[in-house]
Amino acid sequence: MTEEIRKRRLHGVNDDSIQYVVYESIGQQWTQRFIQRHPNLATAMSRSIKLSCITAVTPEIIENWFNTLFRTIEEFGISWKNAYNCDESGFGVGKGKEMQVVIDTEVKQNYQAEPGRQEWVTVMDCICADGSSISPLIIFKGENVSKSWLPKELPEGWHISCNSKGWTSNLQGVEWLKKCFEPIT
Repeated sequence: MTEEIRKRRLHGVNDDSIQYVVYESIGQQWTQRFIQRHPNLATAMSRSIKLSCITAVTPEIIENWFNTLFRTIEEFGISWKNAYNCDESGFGVGKGKEMQVVIDTEVKQNYQAEPGRQEWVTVMDCICADGSSISPLIIFKGENVSKSWLPKELPEGWHISCNSKGWTSNLQGVEWLKKCFEPIT
């Protein structure tokens, strides 16, 4: 990429008949030399997070959610063994979670926003406040599940599904309730 940027700098300077500017090859250690020349830069392992998680969640929203949760539990006398947290999490198979990047050390941000939903596998999972858990429903993007997508032996109780989008729909929600949640609870 750096070589391409340098070539574009020469556009309009050099022409077919004469070269006014010639760059030497960058070499193997150019990144380290560049970072040494710029003390505000460093390398770090990147971590991505969905853009909606950065823009839609604030300490006030989280505090309000927990206040409402505990008020509801107290008001209705809900036992912890009947309190569940269900979640839908997705990921891209073969997509790296971390990579080494160059960062500005003056920016105090731990995460890089990742726009959109690129994952094509979704996991519906659930834990109980008493520490127990419900087996997951794994949803692949596709019309049919290919056996090549799965390990030879799935952990006991795991269920597999698919749909054309790769994430939950009402159909997968009902399937999860029938196959995973109801038999355990």
